[in-house]
Amino acid sequence: HVFNDVGWAAIRTAPEDRDKDIAFIFRSSPYGSISHSHANNNDFILHVGGRAMAMPAGYYAGYASSHHGHYVWHTKSHNCVTLSDAPQLMRSPESTGAIVNAYEDDAITYMCGVADASYADRAERCRRHVIYAKRAGSFLLVDEFAGKPGVLSSLQWNLHSWEPFAVEDRERTFRWSRGESAVTGVVMCHPEGFFSLSEGWDPPPMKWNDEWRNQYHLRFTPTLLQHQALDAESRAQHPSGFISLPRRNLGVVLQTQLPGQSVDPLERLLEEDGRETVSVGDTRFVVMPTGGAAGVVGEVSVGGAYYQFGDAGL
Repeated sequence: HVFNDVGWAAIRTAPEDRDKDIAFIFRSSPYGSISHSHANNNDFILHVGGRAMAMPAGYYAGYASSHHGHYVWHTKSHNCVTLSDAPQLMRSPESTGAIVNAYEDDAITYMCGVADASYADRAERCRRHVIYAKRAGSFLLVDEFAGKPGVLSSLQWNLHSWEPFAVEDRERTFRWSRGESAVTGVVMCHPEGFFSLSEGWDPPPMKWNDEWRNQYHLRFTPTLLQHQALDAESRAQHPSGFISLPRRNLGVVLQTQLPGQSVDPLERLLEEDGRETVSVGDTRFVVMPTGGAAGVVGEVSVGGAYYQFGDAGL
């Protein structure tokens, strides 16, 4: 269900039975990052089998304290993208978002968070497409980024949890668990990129509460997403040999695992035409890293059903 007026959406698979429930809560709000709202449009929270797997980081350690003002309010403490460590516009009524083009059928759920205005100082477009493939129990998140002319930013994908992450750099995979619940992630990026793992907070709370627990953080940074090599003819205008790409799409698949459940293996592939794909059983996710024709960002196939998504929705 999408609550458009306030910019919240929720996916629940079995709210009557916590051990079978997957809960995905998404925010992209028209009210901006003011009052009690943070700079976190296109943020999400994920619970699996009654366990909080992904959540905002940080604690309320006093209003506008160093930790509260420079971490909790900041985009980096949420499950959002940052741009070269820069947050969305903070404490600003102009930092608006929206949830658009929501769709659901028996196979998938789709929505898109539009947060262009929240990143207006560094980007012309910053949107997050969300697909939940029901049979595979997997989410595809595609962050669609178009940089602002003359401003070079590195896209950073952030995730926070109560438990540490296990990362396979070469395979672009990560996994974490709480109790019998688990999530496996796959980053759809074959070009050069790197994971960063950390714990704690920057800056930490000034006054410590014994009930506060440590938190763990994962970031993926695709280092070559904003540049492409030029041919000899174009080098005369750009002596460096590179130019900034106008846009890039970064896909991440999150495969949930409920208590006692066995799941299909994830298969990651780079197609000859540059498309990134991940397959889970009979579900196949596809992302066009630099965008396709007519604003198409990606594709999903489930059994005999086929979907495209992008500017026009799904």
